[in-house]
Amino acid sequence: MKNLLLPTLIIGALPCIMLSCGTAETGVLYLNNELAIERADEPVILTRERITALTGEIPANQVPMITTGANAVLPFQLDDLDGDGEWDELATVLSFGPESEIKISVKLVSGEDVPDFVPATNVRFGVGDGDRLNVKDVSSLQRTTDPRLDSSIFYQMEGPAWENDKVGFRIYFDPRNGIDIFGKTVSDLVMDSVGLKGNYHEMSAWGMDVLKVGNSLGAGSVAIMHNDSLVRLGATALTKFEIVAEGPVRAIFNIHYEGWQVGDENLSISKQISIWKGQYWYKNTVEINGFSEPKEMVTGIVNLYSDSYKELKKDKYVVLSTFDKQSENKDMLGMGLILSAAGFNESGTAPEDGEGITQTFYAKIKALPGVPVSYYFTAAWEQSNEDFKSGEAFNTLLQNYGERLSNPIVVHSPDTR
Repeated sequence: MKNLLLPTLIIGALPCIMLSCGTAETGVLYLNNELAIERADEPVILTRERITALTGEIPANQVPMITTGANAVLPFQLDDLDGDGEWDELATVLSFGPESEIKISVKLVSGEDVPDFVPATNVRFGVGDGDRLNVKDVSSLQRTTDPRLDSSIFYQMEGPAWENDKVGFRIYFDPRNGIDIFGKTVSDLVMDSVGLKGNYHEMSAWGMDVLKVGNSLGAGSVAIMHNDSLVRLGATALTKFEIVAEGPVRAIFNIHYEGWQVGDENLSISKQISIWKGQYWYKNTVEINGFSEPKEMVTGIVNLYSDSYKELKKDKYVVLSTFDKQSENKDMLGMGLILSAAGFNESGTAPEDGEGITQTFYAKIKALPGVPVSYYFTAAWEQSNEDFKSGEAFNTLLQNYGERLSNPIVVHSPDTR
């Protein structure tokens, strides 16, 4: 299910436009950054309930539009998260100064008056035949067998890829379930064409695949701790993929797995992966079912070319990170996991070789049946931003993200300021 905006006008690369459709202000909200740090392209979510509390019931032919200042329209999207045909959240991004407040106005307009904002996020799952012909971008797909055993199937980039204006990632849609990184040197969305011609393991005008995953957990893949051993999310009886939203602000997709055999237990696992405009991270929200006793979910960072990792513990969050000459371009690449301190158990290192998961720095996370767990994976390549030639700059970025993700923007109505 894509976002539910009804665009009519191409704006080009402008960050906002002036509202000129003659609508009346229906309500205001105040957004507060309570941290003493800048927050560029900060994700902001307004639920349908929050908006209807301002506007009253929204007519079927109208949608909310968000403006700031002199009626400047913010790029936004309306996302249907549960697939019932009705949007649930309005997503936008705003840049805040330290300890600052922004006033926004909520207006109801006809869907035909919503501008066609420039896309800044993308999910691409290209599927074709074995000769790489007739490749189509699918919004949903399921598999019951290992596609590597069927030469008639071609998966562009070996599975779904997602990107924003900063970075891209991909996940193997087969029992490896690894996650890889596409380093980008351009802000354009490029994943629609990557993997159809040329070799994305070599430097191109847009960038390249910068990570070697091997038998590791790559860039934040999922495993579980069972009898003191790491068990990869591998072969399952059924795997389903579905795009939830993509647009000018964020992209979201789901992958659901059934029949993951771990010891005597038959588990199911759902992952919702999202990426926002302007950020070097993606978010993974994972829910596991089919077990009764508490378990430890595991995620990690490949350590093929890095000898050690850093662990930073704060009251609200934990960061595990590496920074080294570890890209496939033989230059600097920083990788970091940001986790909730409340759910973090401990970190560790997988074996260098042997069967199963190897060459990984990992984090153990408390897991309860049916309780979602979220974490963020950050990738910063020096060719994307020359600041990332410095480990100090990367560490500063991770701490900035940790603080921001742990302290969301506070939304106030006028009567609660």
